[in-house]
Formats: sequence, C-alpha cells, structure tokens
Amino acid sequence: LTAYPLLVLATSPLWALHSAPLLGAVGLLAGLCIAPSLITGYTLVESLVPSTARTEAFTWLTGAVALGQALAATVGGQFVDAAGSKAGFLVPLGGTGLAVLVLFALRRHLAPRDADARSAAAPERGVGHREAVPVD
Repeated sequence: LTAYPLLVLATSPLWALHSAPLLGAVGLLAGLCIAPSLITGYTLVESLVPSTARTEAFTWLTGAVALGQALAATVGGQFVDAAGSKAGFLVPLGGTGLAVLVLFALRRHLAPRDADARSAAAPERGVGHREAVPVD
C-alpha cells in the first residue's frame, strides 16, 4: 500500500524529462520502489497460501511478473514506434497505476482468514517435504 503509490509517483514524470541525468535520477528513484513491491508480493504469497501449494503459487507469481514485463516491453515498443521515445515512458505509469487500482480494490483479500489455524496446521519440519538426502 506504500510502495506501489510511490512507484506511480516516481514513474509519472518520466515521459516529460529532457535531461539524461535527470531521467537517470528519477529512474533510480522508481527502481528503489520496485524491490519492496516484489518482496511484498512474495511475502503475501508465503503468508496467504497453504504450505502445500506455495511452490505452485510462487510459480504463478513469477510467471505473472515475466508476462507483465513482456507485455510492457511490447506495448512500450509500439508506443515508441507510434509516438516517439517519450511515449514509451507512459507504459510504466499506466502499469503501476493499474496495479495500484487492483491493489486497493482487492486488498481485503490480502489477509489470512485464520492465521492461528494455519500456523497450527503447518508441519514442524519445513513445508512437509521428504527427509533431506546428502548430495555429493
């Protein structure tokens, strides 16, 4: 709820900047907001998804991130071809803006329903996998 709105603010001036050093500084600021956003997403998966389905959930999350990056590169390239280099910077603004809207609309689903029951049901040793086997 903090990093994504900051990311929207950081990406909003990118399309209007004319100086490479200024563009680099604002890009760095935007980049500083990306890691907390990703870490929060993975932390939410860890806390909301039962241990028996976490691997699949992490795979879906990683795939969604990769798909978003591919779509953004495609749309950004189309914008650049159609309207010039500055138009490509509208893609991160639009993507992060959409993410904020989805986040605020669905945030009530981002809390564990019964944290005590989940922690009691968790296996004592890891996520319930087989015993570790030494590998040489």
